[in-house]
Amino acid sequence: MELAHIFPYSFGNGLDDDICQTLIGCLQALGLKNCVAHVEFKLHQGQVFVVEINPRLAGDMIVDLVRTACGVDMGKIAYLSHTGTPWAADLAINHTCHAATAYLYSEQTGTVMTVRTDGSEQDLWLRPLPRYNTGNLTSSDDRLGCVIATADTWQSALQKTQHIADTTVISFGEI
Repeated sequence: MELAHIFPYSFGNGLDDDICQTLIGCLQALGLKNCVAHVEFKLHQGQVFVVEINPRLAGDMIVDLVRTACGVDMGKIAYLSHTGTPWAADLAINHTCHAATAYLYSEQTGTVMTVRTDGSEQDLWLRPLPRYNTGNLTSSDDRLGCVIATADTWQSALQKTQHIADTTVISFGEI
């Protein structure tokens, strides 16, 4: 189960270019051109293993991370690509920072009545409450919400979101 996402992220040591070339080759082999694609991969001992290539927008708040980090509207890109409308000049990057998301969850079973954070988050998204929580984290539906924070580095952005997630207070009760 994914607990966080970061955008943009760098593996360093020249791996970014190798990863991009491998994934672009996969997209070309599948005939995916001028479209958005969600790509998942694993990196093991410097080798890229493709898990999923899907011509769709990414889920799990990744579209929000891209918009927060660089101002690019992936929904607009998907629409323009789908309709064959040129978009390269349309969507200039407005600002650059790193954004990270941490997902809020609890292993406790019961009805979640409130979720409180320390107030330092930039963007907080919560599922409607009250909500019954099974205590099992088996899919993204089991998350109570997420927090997105930005910083100058991906490490700092991730640290911010992890701090907020770690200090979040989830209250259980009866309806």
